[in-house]
Amino acid sequence: MAKLLILLLMVNMPVYAEIYKIKNPDGSTSYSDVKVPGSKVIIPPKLTPTPAFKAPKKANKPTAKKSKDVEPYQSISIVSPVHQSIIRDNNGDIKVSFTLNPELQTDARHSITLLLNGKIIKKGLTSNQATLKNINRGSHAISAQIVDEHNKPLLSSSAITIHMKRHSILHKEQEQPNPGISIPDLNPPAPVTPSP
Repeated sequence: MAKLLILLLMVNMPVYAEIYKIKNPDGSTSYSDVKVPGSKVIIPPKLTPTPAFKAPKKANKPTAKKSKDVEPYQSISIVSPVHQSIIRDNNGDIKVSFTLNPELQTDARHSITLLLNGKIIKKGLTSNQATLKNINRGSHAISAQIVDEHNKPLLSSSAITIHMKRHSILHKEQEQPNPGISIPDLNPPAPVTPSP
């Protein structure tokens, strides 16, 4: 029991190591915890405890408008390209513009999603324009949706159909004859015989 008491007292005793300051022959100063000839003991300053730091409270994030504060959307429609447009673009780019009534309510974390053939191709749009890139040739249906912060559709536009025309590497240009070379006519006109 006495040994346990001594051990507990030793654990609670502060432990200090002595620090020695040494002046080197080249004039520089070094410090060590090992005593060498010519070193001086340095007494460290008394440490004063610092009170615990209290972190400032986090500012509350602005909350989305409650559904009763959000004005319901009346319409969303794609204005460009128009329905049944033929788009000729070798990169397959389509610039899409749409209108909303009322304007998009971004403070309620609403955004616009574009769909190509019923599949999401762009989402999180907050402007009234977007460019679809590298669309394959052929006919495609494009539609737009206004979605809330959980990507739940609030209102959808009518789909428009576009026809993408892109140059094919399989389409070879017709070879044009060199203007400096004459090519004989394979079907010459019949000779004319004089009448007697």
